[in-house]
Amino acid sequence: MSNKIPCRIEELPFVASALRHTFERDKADFKSFFPKKFPDNTLEILDGKITPVENVIKTEIPTREIKKVTGQILAESMGLRPELLLLEGYVIDAVNLSCGVDDFGIRDVRNSLQSGDPELLVKSLGILNPNIEKNIDALKEQGFSDEAKGFFRQKQTTLDTLNKSQNDLMSDRVQIVAKNKEKFADLWDMLTLIMDRGKRIYRTNDPSKLPDYTYTQIIKKIRRERGEGGEVKPEA
Repeated sequence: MSNKIPCRIEELPFVASALRHTFERDKADFKSFFPKKFPDNTLEILDGKITPVENVIKTEIPTREIKKVTGQILAESMGLRPELLLLEGYVIDAVNLSCGVDDFGIRDVRNSLQSGDPELLVKSLGILNPNIEKNIDALKEQGFSDEAKGFFRQKQTTLDTLNKSQNDLMSDRVQIVAKNKEKFADLWDMLTLIMDRGKRIYRTNDPSKLPDYTYTQIIKKIRRERGEGGEVKPEA
């Protein structure tokens, strides 16, 4: 996919739909000011670019599966912080450990949770769990249990499986996007033209319409309506 497309590829049809609506409303102005760029069949041309992109996104890109796995990773990660806090207390109190609290792996797990990187989280649990195993007797003397040990093992196994599944899905997505990059770029080029000429027409003639042709305003509205947040890149 062309790097010049600033939105997530799944958002492209929503941007296109918003601009199609405003262009249809204002098409007489576009034809009046830029007749060669916007002939009578412009809407048909635009629809011919939107439909293939919508078909790819709806039928080929595994968006729902990616969201599902991402949600599962988040749910599995959430229970780790309170258990880490307890484990840290046992490590601090235990004697004759093979390593100190700074090297036990607790900090690594916390940092990976903070970063939101599931692969890093799996790796950090791969540091923590062997240290738990090596020092299990000393930890049990302080109150650590076999159930808690199993909890951390289970988290590593489950998160590893989910992370691999997410990686596979994301790899599929990248390949699908790459295969269809010309369709996406072709649509984006036309949307860019509409936005550019729309701003040129209405900057002085009707400034109230400028947000309808300003990418940052369009994408903010779309994400707000879809209940999403996220930083919006400024236009060049």
